[in-house]
Amino acid sequence: MDLVIQAKSLTRDTRLKVLTDFREKELHENLKELFQAMEPDYYVEITHGPSELGKDLVILKPDKFSLEVIGVVVKRGDIRGRTAGDVEDITSRVESTLSKGDERLLREIESQMKQSAVHEAKLKSVYQDLPISTVYVVLAGNLSKQARTRLQKESSIKTVIFDIHWLIDKFTEFYPQVFFEGRAIDFVQKKTLELESNYGLEKMGKTLSEYYVEPLIVTFSDPINFDEPSPEDIKILLNRKRMPFSRLGNLCAHRTKLVLLGDPGTGKTGAMAKLAISMYQKAYQTLIKTSEKTGKSTEINVPILVTAQKLHESDSVEQLVGCYFESDVVFDRFGINVIMVDGLDEIESEHRKSVIAKLDAFSIEIGCSYILTSRRIDVLETLPQQYQKYEILPFEFSHAMQLFTKLISDKNILDIMKDGLERIQAQLLLVPLSLMLLIELVETHKEIPASVTELYDRFFDMALGRWDREKGIAVLFEYLIKKRFLGELAYNEFREKNRLENLSVISKSLLKTMATNMVGTHKTGAFSYKK
Repeated sequence: MDLVIQAKSLTRDTRLKVLTDFREKELHENLKELFQAMEPDYYVEITHGPSELGKDLVILKPDKFSLEVIGVVVKRGDIRGRTAGDVEDITSRVESTLSKGDERLLREIESQMKQSAVHEAKLKSVYQDLPISTVYVVLAGNLSKQARTRLQKESSIKTVIFDIHWLIDKFTEFYPQVFFEGRAIDFVQKKTLELESNYGLEKMGKTLSEYYVEPLIVTFSDPINFDEPSPEDIKILLNRKRMPFSRLGNLCAHRTKLVLLGDPGTGKTGAMAKLAISMYQKAYQTLIKTSEKTGKSTEINVPILVTAQKLHESDSVEQLVGCYFESDVVFDRFGINVIMVDGLDEIESEHRKSVIAKLDAFSIEIGCSYILTSRRIDVLETLPQQYQKYEILPFEFSHAMQLFTKLISDKNILDIMKDGLERIQAQLLLVPLSLMLLIELVETHKEIPASVTELYDRFFDMALGRWDREKGIAVLFEYLIKKRFLGELAYNEFREKNRLENLSVISKSLLKTMATNMVGTHKTGAFSYKK
């Protein structure tokens, strides 16, 4: 709707000039987008070429009983009734759409139909015998009354004429992107929507931007034990300069190499996605402004956000960029200012150095900055000085309350959260993961756990189905088996093998809870449990 309003703010002459200035191929591509925006259930195929048989596009219009096939003839430039050549050219192209030759073209369109949303089983046999019943003539130019009359009278097939004024109105209403670099804007909007939904909270009906709370970051130093901080840890933490996460966006303009560290659950992935959204929103505004004033001359920068696994699987810059932009036309319109790579720690340890080397090489080839996220792992400790390392900090109490306010609409529950969090904040690491668990538990039980141990214990009760009354008594026994099995696994794999020091603070708290509080002294069935 925002683009519709902005398109309407352009003068009619400006919009007319945009449409009449398109080259033939560009006009066909934009018409396809327009028709599909107007009728999403229709299938539109560009057929312009040596085998077009007069038509530039074909529209397949299905209903419950049949499939109507419409041929579209597109003509650029002004057409006057006295200019016999133009009228005769259009008339002959309209007539040629009746041809039943070129079976290859029919097979190609049928193949495309199978890949579209059209039901293939019913249409394959019907379409072969169905001729074009209607021709749309789309004129990207002025049309005199005499020319219109001649076109309608001289054609032996049903013909509907759409002139430039119809095009201006329909593009403004259904596909206003055409006035502001349509393909580029479509790409920016698509990426923004993907990030908002992929990193949103579907269960709560919230996009990422609707619940996001910006964390603070600091320059990285020796690890601080947040679980049991020493006086020296506290001194180091207080002396480090804090800044909002979005400040990293400003650093990307200088071809920097940034590494963002943080424990699982501290919000690295969400913060990266939100930073990318902000960059895409800025690109969107720039696209509109440059279209209104200077056309396509200004290069616009956008980020690439991928997982470390995706980067590992990319053999070249061309492959990475090709998959991300999907179209050379779109890629040619943009520059890349930063490659964002999330989750280095999530790939196998033997591949991590090669991923960093590949990221280095790709960023040099493109000429851009990069941001790499990871939890603290050995390979990052040996990076050269030119790498700027930052650490994402847990939330402060005020940040936690901002998150609660965005996610909780019930004032009574919000009051419970505030009072309870004030009591247990010293025991609970205030990171998005823990706070999300807390919200889910409080909304279910209407009270806040008294400790972090109780928080995780209650979460397992809920996650494993202890309180799922709809399943009856059967779920109770299934729940106990699952809980005891996980307790035994935690005890044997982490506590007995002394692996807790390699885990994040959240993971350690969670596994300690499983390995101690969840492990009983009794035996049940085939499982044996220890204190």
